[in-house]
Amino acid sequence: MIPGPDASRLPTASDGIYYLLFRVESAFDAESPSESSSSVDGEFIINSGGLNGGSAGFALPMLRYVVGSGTSRRAAARTSGAVRLRLPVRNATVDPANLVFAWDALGRAAQYRVEVGVPDGPRILGALLPAKTRRYNAPPWLAGKAPQDRLRWRVVALDAQGREVGRSVWSPLTLAASSPPPGR
Repeated sequence: MIPGPDASRLPTASDGIYYLLFRVESAFDAESPSESSSSVDGEFIINSGGLNGGSAGFALPMLRYVVGSGTSRRAAARTSGAVRLRLPVRNATVDPANLVFAWDALGRAAQYRVEVGVPDGPRILGALLPAKTRRYNAPPWLAGKAPQDRLRWRVVALDAQGREVGRSVWSPLTLAASSPPPGR
């Protein structure tokens, strides 16, 4: 696994959606030549990459991240409650294996961001979904990432430029204790 970039070096001055392309290239490296004895005249040296470099022979992954400044009190007052949450209901106890989030559509939304976190703590899940989506099945690993059984969730509506146009209030939920598999 190759680690991603240092988050402190990513641009965050303007709101919007940003994409980072992972790039693989070979380069001329005089410090690590390869020797071969298959030439007619004896040995010759092959430098890695040549003078022009090279490129990967596979699809390169893109990293997408969103910058939003919707944390001011004025922005929160303007947008808070604009997205109405449906499931799970406030303070529900839910089976983590069947956890489904659902909300009402917001006309100005081009996409939605479902956020799940620990009350007064870090976010442990963020999923970016197209505007036509109004349900999201939690991934099976969510319960394992939760440091406790109490969580909170919300939905943030974003326009086509990735700017916040609405959001729900945080809604608390509790993960039900999972029972051991039959036969144990």
